Amino acid sequence: MTKLDVLFIWDIAGIASMLAKGMSSASLKCSCMMRKTFDKGQISEFYGSLLHDGSGKAFIEDAKKASAKARILHFSYLDSFSVKDSRNKLPLLPLFSSPSKKLIMHYHGSDIRGKGKEKREYYSAADIVLVSTRDLLEDVPAATWLPRPVDTDHFKPLSIIRKKRSAVFVNVAPIWLKNAQEFCQSKDLAITIVERKRGYWIPYLHYPRFLNRFEYFLDFKGQKELSKNALEALACGLKVVHAGREGEINFHYKLPEVNRLENVLKKYSKILSML
Repeated sequence: MTKLDVLFIWDIAGIASMLAKGMSSASLKCSCMMRKTFDKGQISEFYGSLLHDGSGKAFIEDAKKASAKARILHFSYLDSFSVKDSRNKLPLLPLFSSPSKKLIMHYHGSDIRGKGKEKREYYSAADIVLVSTRDLLEDVPAATWLPRPVDTDHFKPLSIIRKKRSAVFVNVAPIWLKNAQEFCQSKDLAITIVERKRGYWIPYLHYPRFLNRFEYFLDFKGQKELSKNALEALACGLKVVHAGREGEINFHYKLPEVNRLENVLKKYSKILSML
């Protein structure tokens, strides 16, 4: 492996892969490592990340070897590791810490939501902690918000596909499925349900074409912020219906500028300049 400026270790929703590919240039070398078995939808593969076929232990060992070539290590989600014959987990970042390296810990949602205090020992070795949504700043007040990027070269309206008066819903919990079905009944909308809980993933390569078939995307997860799937739907020209924590309904029609990949890359570049 050639000398690296930034090594991304693990990938959530393709965010690390997008950052690695987008930041790579003649003056900055970046690479992302991800376990192949966890690359749902082949997002990491789509952006050319290094896919690891081995076990979790082997992945950490290989990441440790690769880290010797990097100046900055960017961890996503993966902040601890299991010890053999023990139920306890130990902080991962100290294994990679050295005076010559800078560490970034990046959280995305359920990996830190409501766990800020109990996880402090896991991210305390990081030079910078990033969170993907603003509500996560409640859990780690000292963190920096880096909006989730949407690749608008990949996700965009496709005029050759005719939208139907219908909605798509990615099912993650029975309670929200019922709410989604009731909403569609009230609006006389046909509904297509993607059963994510049963392990069904639409390949990332084909996902924009899939989204472009619909008029509405139902973002019913009980979260304060729009999901990454919802942001991708907005980029494809869908109307997004969002149900918040209390079930309140809001409509969204345009991808926020802060979530466009090129703008996230600019903010990330500024973050790197601080290290």
